[in-house]
This record gives sequence, structure tokens and C-alpha cells, in this order.
Amino acid sequence: MENDSGSDQDDLSLACILRPDRPEAELRIFSICLDCESACFRSKDFDKRRTKKMEKRKKQVWSTDISLTSDLRGKQSVRATFRLSEGCIAAISIVATHLGIKQKSLFDHLVEDSQFLNSVASEVRNAKLEKEHRVQKTYVMSRNSLYSLEEVSRNFNASRDALVEYSVQRLLPIIEDERKKHEKRKEMLTEIRKHLDAGRKLLDQLNKDLGNDDPIYDKLGSVMAFYQNACGNMADFVEKGKIIEEFDPKLMRRILIRSGK
Repeated sequence: MENDSGSDQDDLSLACILRPDRPEAELRIFSICLDCESACFRSKDFDKRRTKKMEKRKKQVWSTDISLTSDLRGKQSVRATFRLSEGCIAAISIVATHLGIKQKSLFDHLVEDSQFLNSVASEVRNAKLEKEHRVQKTYVMSRNSLYSLEEVSRNFNASRDALVEYSVQRLLPIIEDERKKHEKRKEMLTEIRKHLDAGRKLLDQLNKDLGNDDPIYDKLGSVMAFYQNACGNMADFVEKGKIIEEFDPKLMRRILIRSGK
């Protein structure tokens, strides 16, 4: 049956082509026109939808590019100069050294807390720091951090230097913890050096008893070489940390402020 139906359709189409003046031919031609028009309409509608999707996608990509560019620019490093107390400068250096982080990262961490920065600004509103015992110091920080600092300073009429001084006070508990660790490190370094000396003596004894071509001597020699290098690195770290021994927390708590008029 399906073959007969298909054959009839083919015969009708052929008849329409050969005898377009017959009624069934006119009906067939009309049907074909409708099908073509519908197909054309669907094609145009599909093109419109595809065009809209492409435009939407372009806008999303463009928006993402703008956002990414803005974010990258915000992370760009810029230089900012402040007049800070010696205690404040020392605190920044101590924390950066002992925690093994860059001062830029430390600044960004202190300033990114906008809520804390606003509370500090409300305390030092319309106030000016005394200029005595202050040192001009330039630091590297992100563009976003500098923008936040200047915005809060402008909104509250607060000194940038005062904002930094008060923000750095948050580091005092960290410095106190690091001071205790530093003293403990010095004690342990003394014990490590004693242990290293004992290892050297043992290596010398192996050399006398077995010779320097013995596998045991060779393996212990490799361990001692690594140990000595590690001990030197530990000693350098403790030496750099000595700055914390001279730090006086009271210098950070004596921030003299006079009311602005």
C-alpha cells in the first residue's frame, strides 16, 4: 500500500508539471507554494533566533572582557607614599619577614576590610597626626587598595597616614606571637647545631673505621651535607627575624593626634 501511495503522489506531481491547467494541478501547485512559504518563514525565524543568540553571546563575552580587564587593572601595582611612625614601619617589615609574605600582600589584606577601615576613619575624622618622629615611606600596593584607602579618607575627611597607622595596629597580636616563636626558634637552633656537630663526629668515626668508600659512609655523608645546608637556611631565617627583638609595641600605641580646626 505504501508503495502505491508513493506512486500516486509521484504521478500527481508529474501530472501537475505536464498539465498545470487541471484542477488537481492547481491545488497541488498551491500546496507546494504554501509548503515553500512555510519553509521560508521557518528559515527566516531560525535565522533571527540564531542572530539574537549570537548577539547575546557577543554581549556576554564583551561584558566578561570588560569585567576581567577592570579586575586586572585593579590588581596592578602602584606606589603610594605615607608619613608613618618608625614603629608602624617596623611592624609592617616584621610581619612581612616572619610570615614570609610581600608587603604589598600585607597592605592589601589590611585595607580590603572596608568595614574596619570605615570604623577607623570615624575615630580619626577631622584629625591630623603630629609630624614629629615620622618618616616618609613609599610602599607598593594594588590599585584597588589605594583607591579604597583614598575613598575612605575622602569620605570621612581622615588622614591616609592615620588610617594606615591604626590599621597596622591590628598586627600587634601577630607580632607578639611571632616574638615568642622567635625566642623558641633561637633555642631550638642551638640544639640543632649541637645535633649537627654530633652527626659530623659520627661521620668522622665512620671514615676512620670503614673508609670513605664505604656505602654507609657515603649515605650518611649525603644526609649530613643536606642537614648542614638546611641548618644554614634556618640560621639565616632566625637572623632576619632579629628585628623583632628591638620592636617596642608602645611605639605603635603612642600615636599622637591633634584635632583639626
